[in-house]
Amino acid sequence: MIPHLLVMADGNYLRDERLRVYLSAHTHHRLVLADLTLTEMFKKNALGTARSSLKIMADFPDQIFALKPTHLWLDAKVCSEADLQQLIDPDRSADIRQLTRDYRSEEAIPSFVERMKAREGEASQYMRQLSDQVRTLEISLQSLLKEFRVEELTQIRTGQGITSTLQEKIFNLVDEVTVEFVKTNQEPGRTAPLKRSEAHGMFAYRYALCVVIAFTRWVELGRQVKSLDHRLNDVVDNQLAATSTYFNEVLTKDRELRIVASNAKDVLKHLGAFTRPFPDEASAG
Repeated sequence: MIPHLLVMADGNYLRDERLRVYLSAHTHHRLVLADLTLTEMFKKNALGTARSSLKIMADFPDQIFALKPTHLWLDAKVCSEADLQQLIDPDRSADIRQLTRDYRSEEAIPSFVERMKAREGEASQYMRQLSDQVRTLEISLQSLLKEFRVEELTQIRTGQGITSTLQEKIFNLVDEVTVEFVKTNQEPGRTAPLKRSEAHGMFAYRYALCVVIAFTRWVELGRQVKSLDHRLNDVVDNQLAATSTYFNEVLTKDRELRIVASNAKDVLKHLGAFTRPFPDEASAG
């Protein structure tokens, strides 16, 4: 049976009692954990953070699923529920459920501690790798600024008088960022054009869309200079937002992440790309 709701959550929300409300509301509600959510869970003081993050999930182990690491499904073109199921990693899902059992077992405490130490090392290494993307993002933001005239930046900042020309320019930027992402992360030697209709189901397009939406938000909010940690948080948030567009929503207390994810999903719906409707939307359709 297809779950009524299939949502993601960021690391902070795993410790929020509202997650318990969501999971307990219906046995067919599912929580999907992206690799970045798991990284957030383990990257610092893994033993303490993991135990507090597993507390709620331990009551609903059969409703918890983990995605394959993002780099393993960059080529995927998700156009249906069947395609979406291919993103789920059975082994990682079984592993996180085992962690919830070990969390409750006093006998498993010694091995649990050792596993948390190993996870913390892996997560810290992954975050160091993401730091390289922060430098790339910084360069990209400066390049994006150069693409817009002063009056266009004013339109973005105020949200008034946005022309069809500006809208088309923004969509073209999404295309450009998508192609750049594909060349950097998937097909370095690619020369063939990538059709929009083909790209809409790919992570590269959705990530590019979230990057550009976040850029417009950055302009709208006054282009404040951000620290390295805040830029790294932007990279994490944009990737989580992009991945969440395949599911019903992302559960987060981060307002900007929620806005970017919601806006991206609205755009994808407008483009006719695959998005997961809420049950009442499906019924109305």
